[in-house]
Amino acid sequence: MRGLLVACWACALLALAPAAAPAKGPRSTVENGDVSYRLVLMGAETTLSERAETGALLRHVPVPGTWAFAVANGRARGLSADGSVLVLVQFPFPALARRTESRFALIDTRRLRLLRVLRVPGRLAFGSISADGRRITLVERRAGGVRIRVLALGPAA
Repeated sequence: MRGLLVACWACALLALAPAAAPAKGPRSTVENGDVSYRLVLMGAETTLSERAETGALLRHVPVPGTWAFAVANGRARGLSADGSVLVLVQFPFPALARRTESRFALIDTRRLRLLRVLRVPGRLAFGSISADGRRITLVERRAGGVRIRVLALGPAA
């Protein structure tokens, strides 16, 4: 009986641990000087946290939906050079053949709040964000090459 109880507890802990734990490595963190941003997926919601260099939690915000950092060369990215805007990409990434729109969440890092979700027709990948966070570049792969789109986000974003 005691062995069965221990086995049940072990199964419960294993089932809960991956859902609450953030991914590890350079893809799971975006750094900005003395702070970093981390994502944790829990069901149909993502929590974005801001942490000090020491790892201490400074603040966090729930972001409805499932989001991830854009990744290039094995590293998470999407933060403007001035640190004011962070772009998240929809996750899990829908199959390219079936996807008719792409979604990007814009986060105001100064207030740590969701500014808005961009819904762009087409199968697009995040390319870059301008230094001031006012424009993003999206990349669409096509049979004849690639198409680059630049979206102006305006002064508020």
